[in-house]
Amino acid sequence: MRKEVAAVAAGVLLYLLSKPRISSAKKARIELALRPYRSIIEKYAKLYGVDPALIKAVIWTESRGDPYVLRYERHLDDHSYGLMQLLLSTATELGFKGSADGLFDPDTNIRLGTMYLAKQLKRYGGNVAKAVAAYNAGSARYKDGKFVNQKYVDKVMSTYRLLKEE
Repeated sequence: MRKEVAAVAAGVLLYLLSKPRISSAKKARIELALRPYRSIIEKYAKLYGVDPALIKAVIWTESRGDPYVLRYERHLDDHSYGLMQLLLSTATELGFKGSADGLFDPDTNIRLGTMYLAKQLKRYGGNVAKAVAAYNAGSARYKDGKFVNQKYVDKVMSTYRLLKEE
């Protein structure tokens, strides 16, 4: 009887060890979806000093890697565009001079989004959670001890941690 229990336990252990972890599968799905933008992400990550995993986490949370996402931001009566869901007003603040359609270009969108993320990281002394909150809401505002956009911050931070895993 002991040998049978040991054999079953060994079988279960082998199964669990060989089974891919859910987080590994999610990480692979994200990396695969963002593969077309890898060189762009790396270029602007290096230029602006932002962790490429953070850029990917923002892109994944904002657009799931779809460069043509257009979202109406009711509270602003404006639209956000592309991979990193930039507002035209934000892009213009960062020096963009084109039309809103230009924000669907992955290179332009990632460049401006990363520039804005770097600006928020500097503003909040490298605090990633505060920078992410500000990226999404304009500033890291709190209510009842949480960010006003806590769900968004949690999603980005969770994805960021996953992408940082070795």
